[in-house]
Amino acid sequence: MDAMADDLNTPNAISALQAAIKELNGALRKRELDYKRLNALYASIAGMLYVLGLDLDLHHATDEQKDLYRAWKAAVKEKTSPPLMRAGRS
Repeated sequence: MDAMADDLNTPNAISALQAAIKELNGALRKRELDYKRLNALYASIAGMLYVLGLDLDLHHATDEQKDLYRAWKAAVKEKTSPPLMRAGRS
């Protein structure tokens, strides 16, 4: 965050942001999610984006998307193919 406070240090700020996003992506790929760590990484990234004057626009998953994700996770666990669903169709 120190690099972000110095306008002349923008390249280092972008590097720090990229490193945090890479760490978040790695944390999301773990079999067991550490929600405390994910929350801390999200807060850090949101703070960095705020300092850079960027807005983090989140889109929440629909119930259908959540169901599809759960089916996919179950299929991965069982090593089968998940059901195919298209947006707006059941």
